[in-house]
Amino acid sequence: MNMKKEWSDSYKLDIPIIDDAHEKLFDGFNQFIEKAEQRASTAELTISFRELLQDVATHFAEEEEIMLDMGYSSFKTHKEIHDNLIHDANEVAHDLELTNDEIDILPFIECLHTIVIDHIIECDLMIGRFYHKKEKEE
Repeated sequence: MNMKKEWSDSYKLDIPIIDDAHEKLFDGFNQFIEKAEQRASTAELTISFRELLQDVATHFAEEEEIMLDMGYSSFKTHKEIHDNLIHDANEVAHDLELTNDEIDILPFIECLHTIVIDHIIECDLMIGRFYHKKEKEE
C-alpha cells in the first residue's frame, strides 16, 4: 500500500515561504514512509521521526511569525493547535523510542500525517485565504 503523499497545488497557500516549507515537510513525510517500507530499524525510524518533528517545530515557529506579521485574526487558536500537535507528536515519538524492533508503524505514520498533511488542509489553507483577502482590501 502506497502511503506517500504527492505535493500538489491544492496544498498551496500562495505564500511562497510557507509553500516551500510545506513542500519540504511533505518530502520528510515521504522519506519516513520509505524508511518504514524498507523495514528500517526502530532506531533509524526514531531518528527520522524526531528529525521531521524538529523540522515541523521550526516551520511552526516561522509560520507563527508570519501570522503575527500579517495580523492573522485566528493566530491564538492556530498557535494552540501547533502547540498541541507538537506535544502529542513528542509523546508518540517517546512511544516509538520505547518499542522493540517488532512495531506497528501505522500509528507513527498517522501521527506524521496529522501534523503535516491534515494540518495544512484543515488549518493552514485558512492563513492563505486570510492573507489574500487582506491583500485585496489594502
